[in-house]
This record gives sequence, C-alpha cells and structure tokens, in this order.
Amino acid sequence: MTCERCQGLMVEEWRPDFSPESYIWRCINCGAITDPLIEHNRLLSQRMVKQPTLSAA
Repeated sequence: MTCERCQGLMVEEWRPDFSPESYIWRCINCGAITDPLIEHNRLLSQRMVKQPTLSAA
C-alpha cells in the first residue's frame, strides 16, 4: 500500500490507543496514519457532491 500524501510505503500496525480491535496503516516516510474509520469517511466525502456556494457581490 502506498501513502496518498507522499507515495511512501505504508506498514500495518496494531495501535490500541487508536482502535483496540483493528489495525492502522502508518507511512514510514511522512508518518501519515490511516485506519478503517478514516478510509470510510474519505470514501463518503469523495462520493458527496458539493453544492456551489453563493458569494456576496
């Protein structure tokens, strides 16, 4: 797995302070952390269509 931030190598870690029942992915280059909840939220935000905002002129 490659890091979305720096394209570095992601390693699987068990970190009970983040999630006691699952593993996380940590980039060994930049330290970015991804877990199942982060991935789920990332997928949801990509699927959502943002409404255009109105600007006051």
